Amino acid sequence: MLDGARDAHGVFPAEFIPSEVEVVVTTQDGSMGRQGLVTDVFLDYFDWADTVYVCGPNPMFAALADVIRAHEGPGRIRRRRPVQALLEAQMGCGTGICYGCAIFDRKGEPRLVCKEGPRFELREIW
Repeated sequence: MLDGARDAHGVFPAEFIPSEVEVVVTTQDGSMGRQGLVTDVFLDYFDWADTVYVCGPNPMFAALADVIRAHEGPGRIRRRRPVQALLEAQMGCGTGICYGCAIFDRKGEPRLVCKEGPRFELREIW
């Protein structure tokens, strides 16, 4: 599990993680774990993962998508691992009628977080 936060106060509590899970912590201010962003260590673990699940703020998703695209390259043939992003959005109605949770995918099409998500393939959105 890669856990990134601004500082030690934002790190997920270790007591809620099973002891057999390897946890790598990064904090922007260096108060816990490695100093930097979680995207800085992501590629150290990406190639051996079968599937990746990510949650966090939208700017992190965009940065992570850039890291993955640069790593995979345009002409490389490699096993493409699913990267599932759990999006956060304001959901006014929860049924898709109000479009309050709408986001736009890479093709410019609206996607409703409340009905189609909140889990999306990262490469489809960013």
